[in-house]
Amino acid sequence: MESVLGNVRLLLGRIDKDPVPDLHSLAVWPEGLDRGHLADMSLATRTRNCLLEAELFSGTAAVTVLDLMLPNFGPRSLRELLVEVERFLGAMLDHPDAYVPAAASAQGPAPAGEPGRRAVSVGGTAPAERGSSSGLGPVADARARVNAVVAAMSPALRIVAASRVLEEPQAGLGAVAKRLGVPRARVRELEAVVHRRVRLAVARDVPLAASILKRRLGHVVGEGVLRRHLDTALGGGDVLADRLLRKALVERMGYVPAGAADVDDEARAVIETLREYAREHADDAGLVEESELLALLPGRGWRGDWQFLLGAAGLHPMHGRLAMRRNGKARAKAALLSIGRPATRAEVADVCGLSVARTGACLSELRSVVRAGKEHWALDAWVERAYESIPREIVRRILEDGGATAAERLLADLPVRFGVRRDSVGKYLNTTRFVVRDGRVGLADVGSIKLRTLEAAAHGHDADGAPYWIFRVDRRHLKGFSVTGLPPEFAKALGCEPQRGTRVRVDNLRICGELSVHWRLSSTSGASLGRVGDALRALGIGPGEFVRVSLKGADVVRLAADGGTGRG
Repeated sequence: MESVLGNVRLLLGRIDKDPVPDLHSLAVWPEGLDRGHLADMSLATRTRNCLLEAELFSGTAAVTVLDLMLPNFGPRSLRELLVEVERFLGAMLDHPDAYVPAAASAQGPAPAGEPGRRAVSVGGTAPAERGSSSGLGPVADARARVNAVVAAMSPALRIVAASRVLEEPQAGLGAVAKRLGVPRARVRELEAVVHRRVRLAVARDVPLAASILKRRLGHVVGEGVLRRHLDTALGGGDVLADRLLRKALVERMGYVPAGAADVDDEARAVIETLREYAREHADDAGLVEESELLALLPGRGWRGDWQFLLGAAGLHPMHGRLAMRRNGKARAKAALLSIGRPATRAEVADVCGLSVARTGACLSELRSVVRAGKEHWALDAWVERAYESIPREIVRRILEDGGATAAERLLADLPVRFGVRRDSVGKYLNTTRFVVRDGRVGLADVGSIKLRTLEAAAHGHDADGAPYWIFRVDRRHLKGFSVTGLPPEFAKALGCEPQRGTRVRVDNLRICGELSVHWRLSSTSGASLGRVGDALRALGIGPGEFVRVSLKGADVVRLAADGGTGRG
C-alpha cells in the first residue's frame, strides 16, 4: 500500500507538468483492496459517472493509470481522484486497525437516475442520504453503532448523556440528581456508563473517519468550517446519537477553539514556537523580522494560515515587521525602519500615525535609536554605516577622475551630502587609505603601509610574555558594537590583512563564539574587534571597566579584566 501511495503522490506532482503522465503502468489503487471505497469518496458527478461506467467501483483488482484513460476523464478528474485516494490510503496507513472493509456494510439504495451508485461517506454525503445509517464508510458504520447504543439507553442514561456529556457548560451533578431523583454518586455512575458505551461503539470506525476528515480540513480550520463539514458527514441533525458521534470525532481530531478558528495540536505547537521565538529575538521595541518567523513553519502549506497564526501568537504586522505589542515605541521604530534612512520626527510621525511630539518621545526611549543630527533620528548602526560611506564616496570619485581628485572638491561637497563637518572629511583624507599631494587625493599603496613593532604597539606583556592591548568597556560593546582603536599591528599579528577581516578564538572562553577582527584603512580609529558582548558578559565585566587582550597565537587571544586605568 505504501508503494501505491508513493505512485499517487508522484502522479500528483507530474500532473502540473504533463496533463497525461507517461506512467500508464503505475498502480493508483492497491491489489486486494475493495474498489467500493472509491464510491465513498467525495467526487464530482462527472468524475463519479466516468468511474461508474467503467465499472471501477467494484472488485478488488488494482487500478492503474491506463485504467483511468477514459472518455471525458481529463486531468481535472484525474487530480480529483488522486487527491481523494491519497487521503484515504494515508489515513489507512496512519490507522490500520481502524479499517473497515467496504463489504462489511450493507448496500444502500441507489439514488434515482444513478443505478449502482454507492452512498458517499466522510465529507461527501449527498443531501438525500443524510441521516441514513446504511451508507458505506467509517462514519456511516460508527453512526449505526452509536444509534444502537442510544436506542438501548434508559431514559435516565439519555438525560445524563445530554446534560453531562454533551451540554456546554456541563450541567451540575446536583441539578441532574434532583431531576432523576437519585444520589449524586449514581449520576457519576451513569455518566461513566455513557462514556464507556460510546467509546466502545466508536473505537473501530472513528479513528479512520477522523483521519480522513482531518486530512481535508488541515491544521487550522476557519470559523464554522468544522461544523459545516461535520454537518455534511453526519447530516446536521440534533439527535442524541449524532451529537455523541460529533463529539467523538472532534475529540479524536484534536481541534480546540482558538479565536476565529479551530486548531489541532500541531497548530498549537507552531503558534507557541512563533511566540517563544519572538520573545527571545525581538529588539528593544518588541519587533522581529517576519522572514525569520516564516522560516520556522513546518512547511510551505502552512503559509495559507499565516495571518491567523500571527494573531494567535499575539504578533501584529507593522510596517513590514512584526510587533509583540501595539505600542508607540514599536510603531515609531517600525516606521523608521520602513523609511530606511535617518529621518526627522515629522517624517516618522507621518508613517506611524503618532503625533510629532509623541514620536520623538518614543524614539528617545529606544536604546537602538540615536540622533543623527540636529533634526534627524536613525538607528545606531545606520550612523556608523553613514560614516563608512564617506570613504567609499572618496574612492568612487578618485576612480571616476582617473586616479586622483581635487581635495577641495571633496571638502566642499561631502559635508553637504552626508551632513558632517568639513574637518570630519579631512580626517578621512588623512587616513592610511589615501595620500594627498599638491591638493589632489589618490589611493595609497597598501604595500607601502608602515607598521610599528608589536612591542611599540602593545600596552604591556602578560606573565607568559605575550603582548597585550587594553580597552575600556562601553555600554555599546555589550549591545553588539565593535571595539575600535585596535592597533593595526595586533590585527596583522592575528592574520588580518588591510581592507580584510578574520575571526579569532578566545582560548579562555571556549563557550563563547569567535571574535571578529577588521582592518579598514579608511577608519579614523584603527582596526576593530567585534562580537565581544558575550565574552564580556561571561567575564562579568561591565561599562567603565578595562579589558586586556593578549595575543596567544596567530588566531588566538585571551581576554581578562585589567585592574589598571588604561595603558600599563
